[in-house]
Amino acid sequence: MNRMLTLWRVDRKQMMRDPILLLTLAAPLLLLMFLKVGLPLALPYLPFAMPAEHPLYLGALILMTPLMIGMLTGFLVLEEKGQGLYRYYAITPLQAHGYFIFRMLLPILLSIVLSIVVVIIYGTQNVSWIVLTAAILSATAQAPVVMLVLAVFARNKVEGLACSKLINLVLLLSAVFPFIDAWWAWGAYVLPPAWFMASFTFQDVALQISLCAGSLLTSLLWIVYLWGKFLKKAEG
Repeated sequence: MNRMLTLWRVDRKQMMRDPILLLTLAAPLLLLMFLKVGLPLALPYLPFAMPAEHPLYLGALILMTPLMIGMLTGFLVLEEKGQGLYRYYAITPLQAHGYFIFRMLLPILLSIVLSIVVVIIYGTQNVSWIVLTAAILSATAQAPVVMLVLAVFARNKVEGLACSKLINLVLLLSAVFPFIDAWWAWGAYVLPPAWFMASFTFQDVALQISLCAGSLLTSLLWIVYLWGKFLKKAEG
């Protein structure tokens, strides 16, 4: 545990001196500020916008939080990859498996804490805490998915930035597809955000929790697939 705390201190220092990492970490808070302050002011000029208290805004806020945390930790992994620290950690007391466990736990823990904070500040929008708990847990599982995508498919931070834009586009589209009444839109459900955002379009608690469970299961399947690729690249 002490070795993992040491690694966390290193990560924290790196976040504080890298503007890209700081902006990524601040993104959920910026969205929170917009939804609390900017959106109510803008609504009178947006004739087709949903009312400010619509649960979909809350869903988007909860979803964005772990996605940004996943990108943040993904950039940290790419930084270590560029410095060749994988093999260094393998011969330290932390050892390789301790490093990999830490890298998986960090985005999950950060996402849970920050998601609870933004929900408390933003409000529940009449969504039950049972559904919110399921939503936070299912959204949190998407953080390591994003981290692993960056770690597997990008070789450095420059490629990571390009890859993060592609990730944002794909996830945005997958979150929008559930609202499209066409057979091909069902393909979006291979990605967790589609299940997650769909859960905020219903009021039936059992159905909402079922959709959150679908999002969680889809995330776990992606984690298993990407984790294997990540280990091969790290140990290869």
